[in-house]
Amino acid sequence: QQGHKVTIITNSYGSRRGVRYFPGPLKVYYCPIVPMVDQDAFPSFSATLPLIRSILLREQIQIVHAHQATSTMANEAVVYAAALGL
Repeated sequence: QQGHKVTIITNSYGSRRGVRYFPGPLKVYYCPIVPMVDQDAFPSFSATLPLIRSILLREQIQIVHAHQATSTMANEAVVYAAALGL
């Protein structure tokens, strides 16, 4: 109603890979990052940077909000967003 788009970036789960579109302005990116324990990926700032950076720029993301403080992917996305000035 207010014109906001919601873009979710998460790990791939089983057959869920790529981009999925849901009703309303909701888009989910299932990234091909292999999770280890508790669906958490190994921290590697160099491997995820190109993928997350391209999503942030392509979708024209203005606000980055992360859940689960122990998620390396969430923490990396926040660092990338800060580096990009978002």
